[in-house]
Amino acid sequence: MNASLIILFALLFSAFFSGMEMAYQSAGMLRITLARKQRRFYARFMSGLYNRSAHFMITLLIGKFIALAVYGIFMLVWLGPPLREHIESGILVLLVLIILSSVLYLLAGELLPILFFRARPNIAMQVFALPTWLIFILFYPVTLLFILLGRFISKYVFHTDFHLRQQQLTFGRPELSYLVKESQSPEGEEQASHDFKILRNVLDFAEVRIRDCMIPRPEIIAVEEKTGTRGLQQIFNETGLSKILVYKDSIDNITGYVNVKDLFRNPKTIKSKITPISIVPESMPANKLLAGLMKEKKSIAVVVDEFGGISGLVTVEDILEEIFGEIEDEHDFIRLVEKQINDREYIFSGRLEIDYLNEKYQLGIPETDDYDTIAGFILYHYEDIPTLNETILIDRYEFKILKVSRTRLELVKLILHDQ
Repeated sequence: MNASLIILFALLFSAFFSGMEMAYQSAGMLRITLARKQRRFYARFMSGLYNRSAHFMITLLIGKFIALAVYGIFMLVWLGPPLREHIESGILVLLVLIILSSVLYLLAGELLPILFFRARPNIAMQVFALPTWLIFILFYPVTLLFILLGRFISKYVFHTDFHLRQQQLTFGRPELSYLVKESQSPEGEEQASHDFKILRNVLDFAEVRIRDCMIPRPEIIAVEEKTGTRGLQQIFNETGLSKILVYKDSIDNITGYVNVKDLFRNPKTIKSKITPISIVPESMPANKLLAGLMKEKKSIAVVVDEFGGISGLVTVEDILEEIFGEIEDEHDFIRLVEKQINDREYIFSGRLEIDYLNEKYQLGIPETDDYDTIAGFILYHYEDIPTLNETILIDRYEFKILKVSRTRLELVKLILHDQ
């Protein structure tokens, strides 16, 4: 047989053994157990290998060693003569041969199959389950021989016991993610679907940042330190909030918050009742802030951007909503309104998010990181809180203010004009 053909087969076998080792580790026993319960053909073979995981790994190691040995011998036979014709030094010929052989083997026999099989372990299991099982049976006597040899060396040379640890069914984050994905069914009950969504949110919670769940800056309700107690009491009555932020000179200089219960003590100024508030970066993980707020027995924090400016406000309820879904709390006292009058006229709550409205009504309102809601879009361009019934034209979007408080836009009418 041609030496180049033998080299090709050796590389293919090496790629097979390396890839199946990676697929075996990536798929995990949980996937195989689920596949077997679903009566999938390949699972019968692979579950048998998982029950003999130590024997199987030794079989793969033996197969890779044989493939590597054959590859090395025939690379010498195939490349040795032509290299000696162009290079006089035998050492240099050997060096070039080692470099070329190593690069080719690492790429074709190790790296590429490992990347492919790790990305698609289930496909690899389905395609190669039967040949893998046959190779395992074929090599089993050799595997047993090496196991006995290992036990002998371990006992009489190193004076230790030789134990083979079999694969155990364990649950980590990848296994739980796979279990949730495989267990969801379009025909499932609504409650089961909701439970799986919560479990999925729990698994993804470690990736959530404060910026993903905060109340944006334009919707923050805050008062100046010099505000009188009567004025603050009126804001509490209008909003229904139990805590209101307090700032000095500018909202970028928040000094704390006032709790509504402190007003029952008839303070002369609100400054004497300000409670310090935590200030956190918007890039902080939400789970870290949640743990910190619970430890400090607080429920609210101010969020700042990379330049130190106030970018939003976050509460414990906002963070928990990332797991459990919408939770109605004091910051959700506004009932969101969305009404389409005709093809060009709409009535929207200011807190409705622009990406949601664009997707549902095809409005084409520009989306940037500077704002998220209709109110934020208006305030970004108008740079002030408009008055009741005021009309604002931004490009082709005409907004009429239907309801506004001292600190926020609550309801607007949108009229679309031609470009």
